[in-house]
Amino acid sequence: MRRPRLAEPASAAVLLPIVMALTLASGCSRPDPGFLGSGTIDAREVTLSANFGGQIVSLALHEGEAVKVGQVLGQIDMARLKAQLDELSAQGAQIAAKQAALAASTAQLAARQGALAVASRRAKDTSQQVAASYRLASANLARIRALYAGGGTTREQLDTVTTADETSREALHTADLAFADLATRRQSLAAERQGLGAQRQGLAAESQQLAAQRELVGVRLHDATIVSPTSGVIEKKFVEQGETAAPGSPICAIADLSDMWVRVYLDEKTLARISVGSRLRVDAMGKRFDGVVEAISSDAEFTPKQVETRNVDATLVWGVKVRIIHPGAPLRIGMPVRVRLP
Repeated sequence: MRRPRLAEPASAAVLLPIVMALTLASGCSRPDPGFLGSGTIDAREVTLSANFGGQIVSLALHEGEAVKVGQVLGQIDMARLKAQLDELSAQGAQIAAKQAALAASTAQLAARQGALAVASRRAKDTSQQVAASYRLASANLARIRALYAGGGTTREQLDTVTTADETSREALHTADLAFADLATRRQSLAAERQGLGAQRQGLAAESQQLAAQRELVGVRLHDATIVSPTSGVIEKKFVEQGETAAPGSPICAIADLSDMWVRVYLDEKTLARISVGSRLRVDAMGKRFDGVVEAISSDAEFTPKQVETRNVDATLVWGVKVRIIHPGAPLRIGMPVRVRLP
């Protein structure tokens, strides 16, 4: 009785394709040695807000539109500001008229002070002369009285000297009164000068206050024009033409696409392969971009959701900010990218 034959081993020609297929499949399942992590593109975004409140009378901006720094994007109604400016101009004209009148009064006061100074010098000279005459008359009266007492002169001579003495005394009194009057006038002019000085200070304060108000209105007039603070692309538009913007309310968000980065999260082992300043590669939409590690977080955190890391089992990761050196198309904010070693 014959025994049944056992199946012969498969030939090498049959086994080789199977082994190669298994090898390729095994190779495809291996992790990419250069892959570090994935993330989404972010960029510096500036929110343009209204510095002045009012109705938006024009607004020439559209989402996705490229704008340049200093470009006029819209205009807020300036009618109220122009009315305030007209009112301030009228107040300025009134202050100028008051200042002109004050200048005229100051000039008149200066003329009166000059005339008073001349009169004071003359009065001083007259007073000195009258005082000298009075001293001489008093001395003559004393001498004649002594002579008259000794019988050395007549009564008529005594009366004549006495009259001269009295006349000189009255002249001295009149000169003193005139001198006192001039002193009173000097005090009055000094008080008037002080009053004019107070008026001048008051007008100067009004003028400064008016200048400050004009400057404020000028700033508001400038702020009423909506100007782009940076170059970039309009990402979001928050208001429409005809709406009323409140001070500080957002107008639009502008993204600076020349300043882009991606944040990836790396586990401890992967983090040891890079440092601040390391050059990396950012892949997006089939294109490669150069990147550089700009910052590494000092604190670990749990792996965020929807974040792909080299080690899928990693629990604690560190955030790494990778600056894209020369960003360009097709990079856009929010686009998913992969970060690799160069």
